[in-house]
Amino acid sequence: MFLPIQIAAVLVVAALDAGVQVGSMTRADLARPLVAGEGYQGVIFPTLPFNPKMYGADGSWGPSASDVGEFERLLRAALEGALRDPRSIVAHGCQPGESAAWAREYERRRKAEIKIILETLSAYRRQYAGVAMGSRRTLVVNFFPGAPSKIEDWHSTWRHEWVNVLGGGTGYWGISFDVQEKRFHDFYANSPR
Repeated sequence: MFLPIQIAAVLVVAALDAGVQVGSMTRADLARPLVAGEGYQGVIFPTLPFNPKMYGADGSWGPSASDVGEFERLLRAALEGALRDPRSIVAHGCQPGESAAWAREYERRRKAEIKIILETLSAYRRQYAGVAMGSRRTLVVNFFPGAPSKIEDWHSTWRHEWVNVLGGGTGYWGISFDVQEKRFHDFYANSPR
């Protein structure tokens, strides 16, 4: 009985992806429910929409609304702390052999990105997914611009597809959060172009 239901669900999703209306259903009907709190709105992906190896992980886990709430509760303070020391949340700094001048420029750029992000933090939409390395659980969070009011939303499928773009600068950024240690890491912002 379960297999025919799975096959039917796959066929409905494929039809909706192809733009075929199924009864009164639209693709939006399959969107994940919103998780929201003071200053944030996003969706939780219960299964990974990407390969966990992208994050050096070997598996996944399903984050809860309380995991997201804890992340959001601590995020602003972590970003503000990174204005003093970006190395507190950045995956890596300069590589061996790079000049001290480049190290200062790298730090200056991260601070500038974080300052811009902090000014409009609540305007970003979020996507949350969980990766695991053994028993370590990490929340991976994807940030992108809120829905525009007067033009078409470039990310209208964001509630069921992971947003992945090249460029866009601080409009598109991400950070990871170690759920057990309550530690932020792997901050990045897209390049401006």
